[in-house]
Amino acid sequence: MNKKLLAVGILVVVAVVVILIFIFTSPSQTSTPQTASSTQTLGGSLYEGVSQNPAQNMPDANPLSSSTINPFQKSPKNPFE
Repeated sequence: MNKKLLAVGILVVVAVVVILIFIFTSPSQTSTPQTASSTQTLGGSLYEGVSQNPAQNMPDANPLSSSTINPFQKSPKNPFE
């Protein structure tokens, strides 16, 4: 029983030491960001070639927005109001 307890204790200590070594030797996540390369990439050239608003030149598809729909819109006004 004593040898099993000693073996488990040594195993736990070794595991803790390995975890601490891994944590302190791994590169930190808060490192400085990489600067963008100055060369033009394929994705960048495709992005620049696409218009920013593809719906800019779409025709008006709403038939109710036209001023010709309402026949009373251009009628003479009531002079007694």
